[in-house]
Amino acid sequence: MEMVSLFNELCLFEKLQRELSDSMKQKIRAEYEGFGGSPDKPLQSNYFLNIMIVIAVLALLTYLLGN
Repeated sequence: MEMVSLFNELCLFEKLQRELSDSMKQKIRAEYEGFGGSPDKPLQSNYFLNIMIVIAVLALLTYLLGN
């Protein structure tokens, strides 16, 4: 019985950890709008993904041309 109670408390803790506070939501929203987002529409592209793709392409080119 003790293990089931501990498991239930752990599940409840994880559920609470997933929810963001109002202040954190406001910070994320402000950062999103700073990147050019608007409250009414999503960003047109994922800037971080684009940067990662550029770095991967540069690394691949360096590897291929470096030999």
